[in-house]
Amino acid sequence: MDNRTYNACRCCISSIDSISSNAKNIIENIKSYNNDTDSSAKLFIHSKCSNTENILSEDEVNLVISMILEKHKKSIEKYQKELNECINEEVLKITEVLKELDDKRE
Repeated sequence: MDNRTYNACRCCISSIDSISSNAKNIIENIKSYNNDTDSSAKLFIHSKCSNTENILSEDEVNLVISMILEKHKKSIEKYQKELNECINEEVLKITEVLKELDDKRE
């Protein structure tokens, strides 16, 4: 594996780690939120003009968390695909040499 491919793999793994760590925290929080009847969630919007704060319903919280986790899942799948492509390149290189060697033996 050359340095470019190796660094691409490292970058993918690092990104997957970061996203999955964030997802783990979100999952722990939403489980706690859903198990605690006294929990609440707020949506904060800060802009140059004003600040807004709204309390979300349980359905809204679960919908927002689902949307966030879906984005995390898609991001991880994207990096997984890139990582698989790098690995497949390496396997292909070896496979090509093996085929050449097999052809010489025949």
